[in-house]
Amino acid sequence: MFVSLFFCFIPIFLIFLGVFLLTLISVSLILLVLLVSVKSLISPYQHFSCQHLIWAMSSCETSLVISVLAHCFFCPFSRRRILAPGEEENLEFEEDEEEGGAGAGSPDSFPARVPGTLLPRLPSEPGMTLLTIRIEKIGLKDAGQCIDPYITVSVKDLNGIDLTPVQDTPVASRKEDTYVHFNVDIELQKHVEKLTKGAAIFFEFKHYKPKKRFTSTKCFAFMEMDEIKPGPIVIELYKKPTDFKRKKLQLLTKKPLYLHLHQTLHKE
Repeated sequence: MFVSLFFCFIPIFLIFLGVFLLTLISVSLILLVLLVSVKSLISPYQHFSCQHLIWAMSSCETSLVISVLAHCFFCPFSRRRILAPGEEENLEFEEDEEEGGAGAGSPDSFPARVPGTLLPRLPSEPGMTLLTIRIEKIGLKDAGQCIDPYITVSVKDLNGIDLTPVQDTPVASRKEDTYVHFNVDIELQKHVEKLTKGAAIFFEFKHYKPKKRFTSTKCFAFMEMDEIKPGPIVIELYKKPTDFKRKKLQLLTKKPLYLHLHQTLHKE
């Protein structure tokens, strides 16, 4: 009798098991569709974390299959981002030869801080000097391969603290041979006489890396207070990361490639 009852319950058990599996698969597919929809709605100005997604899905105890599918769908999903000054120091450094990129132009998505934040000249004061620095061009062996290049200008004290607002140039006007041309004026946001002893003006050359999808510093240069003189000046280029304290400097190249500037002093 028990044997016959056992065999009678087997089909019922299989039916319930089939219904359960079908329900689980249906829920999995619905969740997958919802996740794909969320992906299309995410703002292009946010960096999306696929690890968080996978953790959230696993905590729902749905199935390992959904987690794997989510990983496949979302891990390639990343957005273009600009790193804050010094943030690229935590990333893996590439050799100079590996930093080239094919093609040109910008993707549609771009972070909040877009190059081109130049400020106007300060009001003049009697006996005080204002400085205008014209960034003419920068020499690089792979100048033609730099995508959306621009320069971040800042004034730092010996401890690397900002003394004036940071300014970004617009994207370079043109690239020619081993030069990236800017031809743009930077108005120093402090009277020269008010700058602290040991201060320096930094120029960080930045460009977009399509493989890693962020804008990074390629090299930097700086000009110290005793170099503030009217007329043209060329200054050396140094390897990243930007050393605002100027303690561990390494030249970018032995070739005669420099940052070309022109200074104009305004004094009443």
